[in-house]
Amino acid sequence: MDMTQIPEKSKNFTPLQLELLKLYANNPTDEELNDIKALIGQYYAKKLINMASEYALENEWTDETIESMLNDVNQ
Repeated sequence: MDMTQIPEKSKNFTPLQLELLKLYANNPTDEELNDIKALIGQYYAKKLINMASEYALENEWTDETIESMLNDVNQ
């Protein structure tokens, strides 16, 4: 795909989809695609960890509280 054909804005695609189209237009190798997948996974893992940390702080959970919850077979 020619990158000049990829619009900057679109009603049919989100900004993320447009960026991914630009990326795929460069014909990345399988190794590069796997690296990109790993980066995206790391991004969402970090967001989830941050959200969980905030929730734990708001609820005044200690490390012991969390550990107890993880080891509770009844939950």
